[in-house]
Amino acid sequence: MLSNEGNNMHEVWEEMKQEIQLQADRYDDNQTQQKKKQLEQQISYLTGKHDLT
Repeated sequence: MLSNEGNNMHEVWEEMKQEIQLQADRYDDNQTQQKKKQLEQQISYLTGKHDLT
């Protein structure tokens, strides 16, 4: 049960990462790059916490 739930969460994070990448590709200015870094840090933090099974 837990691993299935983990897989679903992983898919959610993957989708979020792809969305961030799309935004960063679309807007290649400094502010967006900062936002992209923030979001990537949040995702790695959350996924890192999540992977502590």
